[in-house]
Amino acid sequence: MKIFVCSIEFPPDLGGAGVVARQNAETLGSMDHPVTVVIRKSKKSRVGFGFKIIEPSTNSRVWLLDFINMVQSN
Repeated sequence: MKIFVCSIEFPPDLGGAGVVARQNAETLGSMDHPVTVVIRKSKKSRVGFGFKIIEPSTNSRVWLLDFINMVQSN
């Protein structure tokens, strides 16, 4: 089953929501589910994770809606 995890923050940014999102993505990925994490754009590097991370090119207040529109247009 393909899984999308959405979070407004993600490590190395500080915050509890990001930690939970990472734990969920790692756990689901270890069960052989393809996981994609969608996060708000950040200046910090996001490498070394065992799943795909997508950062929409905008930081608008509706960044998740921008991502949904991007996916639907492809």
